[in-house]
Amino acid sequence: MTIFGQSGGGMKVWTLMQMPQADGLFQKGIIESGVYRIHEDCEKDGEEIVMAMLRELSLSREQVEELETIPYAKLAEAYKKAAPKVREHGGYVGNAPHKDSSYVGDPTIYGFREHAKQIPLLIGTVLGEFDFGPAIPGKHSLSREQIVEMLKKKYGKKTEKLIPAYEKAYPDKCLADLLAVDTIFRKPTMDFIKERAKSPESRTYSYQFTYEFPVFDGKMAWHCSEIPFVFHNIDLVPVCGGDEKAEKLQEQVFGAWMSFAKEGVPRVEGAEWTACAPDKENVMILDETCEIRPNVDHELIRLLTEDGAEVSFNKENIQH
Repeated sequence: MTIFGQSGGGMKVWTLMQMPQADGLFQKGIIESGVYRIHEDCEKDGEEIVMAMLRELSLSREQVEELETIPYAKLAEAYKKAAPKVREHGGYVGNAPHKDSSYVGDPTIYGFREHAKQIPLLIGTVLGEFDFGPAIPGKHSLSREQIVEMLKKKYGKKTEKLIPAYEKAYPDKCLADLLAVDTIFRKPTMDFIKERAKSPESRTYSYQFTYEFPVFDGKMAWHCSEIPFVFHNIDLVPVCGGDEKAEKLQEQVFGAWMSFAKEGVPRVEGAEWTACAPDKENVMILDETCEIRPNVDHELIRLLTEDGAEVSFNKENIQH
């Protein structure tokens, strides 16, 4: 049995790996863009946030069951008002698994359970993730000088270090796409894989989906954009293009997911997909040409995140 999920579904895969009660229910896992630190694990309970919401709603502790009868919009508004006050002093506001005997915690913090180490894992992200908007108009016809000026507006003095790191990682990509390279999922995924690789018995296969879609003058891959390729139905999604390049990539991605589900090893024609090792993340680039590029973007991600501006979703994470 192989379980797999994308985004929140991917988070559930690794959460189940850390739950003893799930042992034996599945033997392999696939995580697509699913390692994201919305909040750290919390060892506190939800009493404080519930009490704060009750106050917002002018209810007493004894009236707590009335929360089940309140319309969602009103309940959400109370939460929005109460949560910042609770979060301000480190209180638990929900949205994260509660670390206890049934869930042993985020593996990048607490390590993987012995059983979880035995589960073969296919895990990865896409290059642009939260870049949901159209591509920069005419990006392939912009001069290098124009693109560099755009990069300087976002990255400032870091630009001169970021450009060579980006071009080394993705020599076939437009430099303008550096404006939207993902760190929101990619950095936590790198940490996740690094922790897994500490255990010799763990088999972890890494990928990065970097396909450029033939729309909006060349749209870099965004969150969810790999899904039609995984399910072998790009014909139902016009933005995928549907030409020979897209068809070939679909066959490779679909085939890799299927072979992993059957055998525990993803297979791509023409490229041997090796598992990750300590200090060597063997990243399979899924694109017009599929190939392994060890530690492909590690220096780039280090530079992008060295100032701590790492993994929060805001308008600065998109091109425009």
